[in-house]
Amino acid sequence: MVSTFVLFGFQAFAQGELFDDPIGMTCETLRFEAENTGANMTLFITEESILGSPLEDKDQMGVFFLNDDDAYICAGVLEWNNQAAVLVAWGDDQTTAEKDGFSPGDHMYWFAITEDEENVFEINVVYLQGGPFYETNSISAVDVLTYSTCSIGQIEGCINDTAVNFNPEANYGDDSCDFPLFISSSLVHPTCVGDNGSVELSIEGGLPPYAIEDMGYDLENLAAGTYNFVVSDDFGLTEIVSVEIITALAVNVNMSYDQLSFMISSVTDGVSPTYQWYFNGYTLDEETEYEVDAFEYGNGLYTLIVTNADGCEGVTEIQAYGVGVEELFNDSFTLYPMPTANDLNISYELQNSASVNVKIINVEGKIIDKHQFSLIQGQGNVSIDVSNISNGFYTIEISDEFSRSYYPSMIYR
Repeated sequence: MVSTFVLFGFQAFAQGELFDDPIGMTCETLRFEAENTGANMTLFITEESILGSPLEDKDQMGVFFLNDDDAYICAGVLEWNNQAAVLVAWGDDQTTAEKDGFSPGDHMYWFAITEDEENVFEINVVYLQGGPFYETNSISAVDVLTYSTCSIGQIEGCINDTAVNFNPEANYGDDSCDFPLFISSSLVHPTCVGDNGSVELSIEGGLPPYAIEDMGYDLENLAAGTYNFVVSDDFGLTEIVSVEIITALAVNVNMSYDQLSFMISSVTDGVSPTYQWYFNGYTLDEETEYEVDAFEYGNGLYTLIVTNADGCEGVTEIQAYGVGVEELFNDSFTLYPMPTANDLNISYELQNSASVNVKIINVEGKIIDKHQFSLIQGQGNVSIDVSNISNGFYTIEISDEFSRSYYPSMIYR
């Protein structure tokens, strides 16, 4: 029933009996929480309207609207302090699909709750100015507030809103909350390239007992790789866990060759490593440090095996060339032009006739081209066609049965 009064030139409205509303109300489901949406209506609670109020300090008063599910939703709340006050009714945020505030024309339903949450009051309102319908950016003044008591029944359930079985209607926690699955893994990585790695999963949250679908893996004997597991609980929650087993103790070795000092050096990530060098497949028993002097052994293939404290090995090799540069004894050679594009000319002066070998070697130590010349005593000149050789830097090796010499060259066209 709605009544109309005329007070001081303003039209006053009575909210009417809420329990006469065919929708009705459920005290247990009221939540006194409101969101600031930006749009609002101002409701003045006058000094006269607080007279005879059953509310005490820190109780709460709120205004509610009915959503599409016929549930009362709070859209404005204040903490009571037995003084004249302003209650802000928040309007619906039009930028979201959810109705989270009043729309123009919505009926404003008033309720209050005690601080101990033991009692809810339905409030009948008489307005001094304005009325019971929401209008954005408008002002209403309250003249009379009449309270009807409704006891809240105890509804047990999970009241933690981070739980998967949170019950928004519960007002008493009963330790029934189930939380999302949290899974951590403890890994043992295999040594070297073996299959002695393992994984242990630790599971928290959810509802025990847990089930682990391991895809048939032997969790105690895993080789390096990525493994997926499906973990589920008795509540029906599932999580896919992916773990990576790596060969953590493998040895990585990098080698470099300094052609100026003829030193071949290595850098390794092995733990407490030992070194063994090989030259053209033969063991160099005395070479057990991280570097070797190539001048001692000459051109060839150098291999290094590094072994760490766990017995894991890393192997690398490098081809050394240009080691032991010296002129042919009492002979001289001149190469031109430098750089060259088509023909490489070799001018010589020999003390004796000789069979001379000429090799063109790339930066990787590979022989790209080779020639043999029978040269007579005295001065002379031979040429090599290099037009079919790619651009780049090369070493020219000139040798006979007694000695050899090296010359840098560049082919460019």
